[in-house]
Amino acid sequence: VVKACVPSGTECVAKCDGAEAAADAAAGILGSRRYDAVVVQEFVPGAEYIVDCVSLDGQHVVSAIWAVQKASIGSDFAYDRKVTVPFTSEEGSVQRAVCDYVVQCLAALGVQTGASHTKVLCGGARGPCLVKACP
Repeated sequence: VVKACVPSGTECVAKCDGAEAAADAAAGILGSRRYDAVVVQEFVPGAEYIVDCVSLDGQHVVSAIWAVQKASIGSDFAYDRKVTVPFTSEEGSVQRAVCDYVVQCLAALGVQTGASHTKVLCGGARGPCLVKACP
């Protein structure tokens, strides 16, 4: 996946099938003159979740969980919709795994106080994978 360092939604985000496609996507993004850097990251198949939290003195409380549904458009994709996911702390639930992972990420990033918006992908046995954290 190649994307602008400060993308908005799926604007300037491309799913690439190799190094040449990634180089072309990067050149296209940089050639737009709206962005001066790109990020290249592994494509992780699976469900995408957004977790919003509020933190105070290093204590993190989940305020919302969203499931993201995307539509494929050629080799790219676009957000179709986001739906809220009811919270459950049930052992083994996706919500529990995603929330526990996000709290660990916020702690590792040193987030102490404020609101955060974190994107996580969950794919099979691999477990959650951090895509973006906006503390």
